[in-house]
Amino acid sequence: MNKLQKITQYLTSAGLANGCKLDAWIEEGEIQPSAKKLGTGVKILSMSYRGVISVEQYAGSADFLAAMVAIWMQENATVFDDSNVMFDADKRDDELFDIELQFNLVDDVEMVQDDNGNLTFNGQSYSIESAPYWVAEEIDVDADITG
Repeated sequence: MNKLQKITQYLTSAGLANGCKLDAWIEEGEIQPSAKKLGTGVKILSMSYRGVISVEQYAGSADFLAAMVAIWMQENATVFDDSNVMFDADKRDDELFDIELQFNLVDDVEMVQDDNGNLTFNGQSYSIESAPYWVAEEIDVDADITG
């Protein structure tokens, strides 16, 4: 699940879509091939894009919506994402607004070796899946320091 899907799900689960029409899409996507080894897998690419979320007939508080977006970005954005979110708001009537949120995001796509995988890279079969990271819990250092 990419970041745009995650923030859309976050806003929906908070009740934002109640009484509203909510839609999301990607614009100006760019694929950046990588092939970086990650322990047990490979980061095959990064995708940068503008994620757009449209909220039609929104009757809630603008401050509440802005706070939700700010919280999600602070808790989920990486150093490669632009934490500034652009928005447009059009007044429909005295109580309803159409709001468009624009996010500049980057998602990494990872893959792991899988004999039944449907991707072949450097002669090996892979599946799209987050690569597990191995973290050293201890380290032994043997050094000979002569001066």
